[in-house]
Amino acid sequence: RAVRGGTFHQFAAAQLRRYSHEAEIDRGFTILDRDASQDAIRAARRQRGVKAGDAPAPAKLQRFFSAVANREARLEQVVGDAFRHQLGAIADIRQGYEDLKARSGHLDFDDLLVRFERLLRDDSHVREEISAQCEYVLVDEYQDTNLIQARIAQHLSDVHGNLMAVGDDAQSIYSFRGARVENMLTFHESFKGSKTLALQQNYRSTQQILDFSNRVLEGAPGCVKKRLTSPRRGAMPKPVLVTGGSALEQAEFVLREVEEHRGAGKPLSEMAVLFRSAFHSNYLEVLLSKHGVPFRKFGGLRFLKRAQDVISLLHIAAKPKDELAWGRIAQKLPGIGEKTAARIAEQVLAHPDGELDLKRWGGNKKYGTGLRDLDGVLRELRASVVIGAVERAVETAIDWCK
Repeated sequence: RAVRGGTFHQFAAAQLRRYSHEAEIDRGFTILDRDASQDAIRAARRQRGVKAGDAPAPAKLQRFFSAVANREARLEQVVGDAFRHQLGAIADIRQGYEDLKARSGHLDFDDLLVRFERLLRDDSHVREEISAQCEYVLVDEYQDTNLIQARIAQHLSDVHGNLMAVGDDAQSIYSFRGARVENMLTFHESFKGSKTLALQQNYRSTQQILDFSNRVLEGAPGCVKKRLTSPRRGAMPKPVLVTGGSALEQAEFVLREVEEHRGAGKPLSEMAVLFRSAFHSNYLEVLLSKHGVPFRKFGGLRFLKRAQDVISLLHIAAKPKDELAWGRIAQKLPGIGEKTAARIAEQVLAHPDGELDLKRWGGNKKYGTGLRDLDGVLRELRASVVIGAVERAVETAIDWCK
């Protein structure tokens, strides 16, 4: 039998589609990414009549709602003192967000885990069937699982008890997303009779680096005791820890190091600067440009945002009554903002066949031409799908979204 692999979210999505009837959800549900989720929260705030100044920004609200799901906490616990005076409005928006998702057939990333765990918990037939099909369950990076994921792993091994978890308790860095290193530290309590194998042999790093790591870990509280060793020897410069007083000082230090190595004959193509988040590079980019040091930056969200536009366009071609996708696509047209896009989405949802009313919108001087063009593209996409020309439909959507 083939090995199944994927993240918790991928596996949950596949099983929810397979058992959509048992999970009581639409099999064709759409998964909201971070940006689409914030769009939905923004729409819910508008529909609930909450003014922008009476509640945090959609990005902050999304973090609150996600924390409620991943930490299994109450909203008032997550919001904290800083936003406690807005708790009523936040709760109202959250209810509107849940209603909008249910109405439109959407699930966000947190819903995938919550709904899948609920399905496994409440339906013994489904739980036993999936568990029997997954005879051996292997979970990597177990130190970064949250409470829901740990229970999913337990459900999946319900029939046979064959669960292997791999992780490093010294590398748990996602507690802000609800990850609990305690899932790993208390593994023996949750899974009686389990054994621990300490993987202390490292084949990637030299012993010099591991000696440095071992010294750091000596002072870490609550970690599983281990001493890392490596067959790789050889002298190399020791890591240097430099503490800057500000982001600008850090960037200035990196610039000096780059210019020093460049002056010594080291090519720029052999130098790299790593950042935890893309925006951390802002100061360094300015300094490198100012001093004439060429560089290339990898990463960013521009490609992903364009892909989301393409997906939204294809989605409203196949499933017209998607108010979030309409809101996203309509705002790409000149002269259309959030409020007008919302009115267009409301009109499409009210139409029996989910069609755009060009008699109402097509004569507008600011955006009528754009909407007529959009309507033509949607008809072209639907015609391509009908004759099986899916690749042509995707190319058409990509061209329109440029």
